[in-house]
Amino acid sequence: SGLPSDRFHFFGFLPPKSAARKRCLEEQAAAPDTLIFYESPHRIGKFLGEIEEVLGPDRCVCLARELTKRHETILAGPVSEVRAAFAQRSGKGEFVLLVAKDGYKL
Repeated sequence: SGLPSDRFHFFGFLPPKSAARKRCLEEQAAAPDTLIFYESPHRIGKFLGEIEEVLGPDRCVCLARELTKRHETILAGPVSEVRAAFAQRSGKGEFVLLVAKDGYKL
């Protein structure tokens, strides 16, 4: 992913409701760890928007789709750029989203 791996916190899937996901992001905004999430294809675009809204457009993320499979795709950079690039691609597949600790730059 290119993000720090010395400390990380794995969340898996967050609740399906937007308010609960935002609350989790707010609670982890200053965490010193890389945050790791799973997300479904039909919610990943909205989740990227929530990260941008709650954590800011410059927060570094890595969006990985279909890891270890033939059509593996990885997008990394500021969440605003990853979100824009993702909007131009397929939303199908299994997603892992990593969020860098605050202040980390790729």
